[in-house]
Amino acid sequence: METLELPSKLRRTPNLPYKAITLMPIGDVQLGAEGADLDRLKRHIDYGLEHNAYFLGMGDYVDVASPSNRAKIRAAGLYDSVMEALEAAAEKAIGEFLEAVKGTEGRWLGILEGHHFYDFADGTTSDTRIALALSTPQFTCHHLGTSALVRIPFVRGGRTACSTTIWCHHGQGGGQTTGAILNKLERQVGNFEADIYLMGHYTKEVSERKSRISLSRGPDPHLIHKTIYLASTGGFHRGYLHKNRTGLVPRGSYVEQGMFSPATLGGPVFQLRPVHTNKTDYVAITKIDGDLSP
Repeated sequence: METLELPSKLRRTPNLPYKAITLMPIGDVQLGAEGADLDRLKRHIDYGLEHNAYFLGMGDYVDVASPSNRAKIRAAGLYDSVMEALEAAAEKAIGEFLEAVKGTEGRWLGILEGHHFYDFADGTTSDTRIALALSTPQFTCHHLGTSALVRIPFVRGGRTACSTTIWCHHGQGGGQTTGAILNKLERQVGNFEADIYLMGHYTKEVSERKSRISLSRGPDPHLIHKTIYLASTGGFHRGYLHKNRTGLVPRGSYVEQGMFSPATLGGPVFQLRPVHTNKTDYVAITKIDGDLSP
């Protein structure tokens, strides 16, 4: 599990209440596969850039190889020329994804590893290459691996006055219903202390808001009421395509063949606003409707 605390450049704000940070988790694009909604992704990214957002990658950016595909490629003993052709296809998909998110360099907190990525011969993966390409000398896009706890501190008077912690995981297993997805997230509330719990994989944009009560520090303690969020982060890959064909044969995608629910396109948007009162500092978290690019 990876842990990350962001640098002061992101968290420092000049006035109180502090200027809000906009956070946009993005994943499950599966670019390279039929059904990837590239236009919607670009509009979603444009919204983020217009609102000075920071991004968090939730996995499955390109669709070059699933876990079973990667195992078969490793076991096949393919000729070098075939492996080079596969790497070229993976590099092409990476380039298309980076073109879609152009302008966001230096604004990614990090990216999680999903199920769909490509293992290159030099030890890198499509995900690590994407993370490197989205980094700048001033701000690193960290590869966050399987899951991570990310803390965003807000500085006042030269010290951390309050912070927001995010637990994030790409997701695993089935879960067609809203309840099944939220149940998986709710189990993590008891395992990890965080303010926002995020999970990708299911291409559903569902969320739940919960309240948590704690006790303030100091000689005159009082109750602190904090709102936490559980959210599945949607996606940009359509499961049902009009008149889809495999060769000359009418045939739906694995989503249609499996009678799965249609994907929820788009992703959630959060505003994190540090607030100072005469008793305490806290971060007010607000979730905005995820479908910002109809």
